[in-house]
Amino acid sequence: MADNNTLRAQISSLRQSFFDEGMLDDHYVQLEELEAEDNPHFCEEVMTMFLRDCTKLIATLERSVHEPEFDPQQIDQYLHQLKGSSSSVGAAKVWSEVNILREILKADGDYARFRDHLAQLKVEHQKLEANLEPYFQVLRQLDP
Repeated sequence: MADNNTLRAQISSLRQSFFDEGMLDDHYVQLEELEAEDNPHFCEEVMTMFLRDCTKLIATLERSVHEPEFDPQQIDQYLHQLKGSSSSVGAAKVWSEVNILREILKADGDYARFRDHLAQLKVEHQKLEANLEPYFQVLRQLDP
């Protein structure tokens, strides 16, 4: 098992990479500030819930855009929900893609372009999830 200094350096490097790559923003920092001694894994729990809910909403959006009766209002409601939750946790790239999708939906309704950006939203979500999991694993090693 790595010593604490090595773990702290690894945590710091991983965390900084999220900001350098634009995956997370200052809202995540605010989330970290809410962690308390009696709940040291608060961020992990919140991000896990966000990622789980985001996965479900993206799947719902994917189904919705392939329905014969494409309902822009319903899709915008899903996007609005994703926008709020991604902003709250600081998932910057997810938030950005959601905003692009909302603009496409409102501006021109170009469904092919919408589907392309929906695929990009899914990619950004998956990248975030793939990067956060090892980060939280290292954090748990430091503070089980």
